Amino acid sequence: MQDAAVIYHSHPSCQIFDFAPFNTPAFKQFSAAAPVAIVEAEQAASIALQNLPENMVCTVRGIVTDVNMAQRQQNDEMQELKNTLTSEMSSIKDMLALALGSRQGRKPNQKGGCLMMYETVLEGSSIIY
Repeated sequence: MQDAAVIYHSHPSCQIFDFAPFNTPAFKQFSAAAPVAIVEAEQAASIALQNLPENMVCTVRGIVTDVNMAQRQQNDEMQELKNTLTSEMSSIKDMLALALGSRQGRKPNQKGGCLMMYETVLEGSSIIY
């Protein structure tokens, strides 16, 4: 019907327009409005194409923002885990220092092999506090 309306506007004497529904006043009114509608549609499409780069920029910007927010959240979580681990390592270091400090008061023949092992591990360790 839309194509017929455009054809009627440019070739109203075609024989097909002698038959229903092409010979009705409603069709002729629709056909008269078709060129304006086509021009408006073409203008709207042209504007949409002109705005396409800006729309793409906005879309990409939104995606990048979402990724950045997710990375910040992950970084915050990692920092929290690092702080917890550092705190726990500090507590272990303090406990080992306390345990090793109490070992110094022992007699030479007194057993304390487990604490000696911890002391050896601490002295030869590459753990950074």
